[in-house]
Amino acid sequence: MTDAAGQTVVFEKKPVRVLNYALWLDDVVLGLVPPERLVGIDHLADDPNSSNIAAIAEQIPVKLNQPSVEQVVALHPDVVFLDAGRDAAVAESMRDLGIRVVACEKPRSEEDGVRPFLSSPLCSARRRRGGHCLSLRCRVSGTRCACCGDPAR
Repeated sequence: MTDAAGQTVVFEKKPVRVLNYALWLDDVVLGLVPPERLVGIDHLADDPNSSNIAAIAEQIPVKLNQPSVEQVVALHPDVVFLDAGRDAAVAESMRDLGIRVVACEKPRSEEDGVRPFLSSPLCSARRRRGGHCLSLRCRVSGTRCACCGDPAR
């Protein structure tokens, strides 16, 4: 896949250990993977005044506030999702250490927010949780899922 910074990110297998580096990305990534696959999220994610995923975020033990590259390395993530504008310098340092980084632009619409993930190995059209298809195409279109026929959630 190609991220918002124009970097090609290659995955040999589906990432298991996912690290989020921005509050606005936590909501999107948690729509794709269960909380137990996240090794860290933004420090404000469990604050109900700042986040709409506070209840889910409580399940994720590691909360980060502008973590250093050393802190990221210690978490052993398979992939790090971060803000392309705000975190460009740290993204380059992570890439230099061999960490897969997907830089994302802050969305102006719901579709913008999920577009980077449509080609990600995290997006699996057949993945389901609670009886709902988690295909991003479902969520974005707001109609029925093309892969399974279920109504969008």
